[in-house]
Amino acid sequence: MSLLRPRYVLPLAAVALLASACTGTTPAAQRTPASSSTPATGTGSPGGTSSSAPATPTASGSPSESTTPAAPCPASQLDVSLSSGGAAAGSTYLRLVFTNTGSAGCALAGFPGVSLVKHAGGAPIGAPADRTGPSRTVTLAPGASARSTLQVVDAQNYPTDRCGQTPANGLQVYAPNQTESVFLPKDLLGCADQSVQILHVQAVHAVS
Repeated sequence: MSLLRPRYVLPLAAVALLASACTGTTPAAQRTPASSSTPATGTGSPGGTSSSAPATPTASGSPSESTTPAAPCPASQLDVSLSSGGAAAGSTYLRLVFTNTGSAGCALAGFPGVSLVKHAGGAPIGAPADRTGPSRTVTLAPGASARSTLQVVDAQNYPTDRCGQTPANGLQVYAPNQTESVFLPKDLLGCADQSVQILHVQAVHAVS
């Protein structure tokens, strides 16, 4: 009976392959889902929103209203005064107070310049104050004040032949970033030798 089987009968698997070749289709088991090869439009946007639509800024992401920084305080707009800041072993501490006398706010940034002098306009005695601590910027409303602490090391801590002890009758003080100075009377003892550092000044900070 097997000799009578028609030769044109094809196995079922061959028939299936022949049919798919004629129709141009791919067997379902070999198809790649579109979602795994090509991202859908708007991927990454909440709710699948199309990426072509501009996002609406939220209140938390909106930039704050810009403000104009305060201009530096000119020397003519500052009242500079001196007060006691206490004492410690071997040092005296003084407070330099800068008050805005103008009608508009202004800014002080950094350190004042300080030297010992015998009189207003006199030559500096010894080295000017060095800067200690971090720099700050203080914005002063009209009538507001900023303060800087000045440490004056006792000149008598140093040998006379090294220090060159010299009496001073006051301080020559420059407000931060200014070239015009004021004279503040104060009897102090300085060192004429520039290598002896007895003045140390901190940056201005707001008066609480």
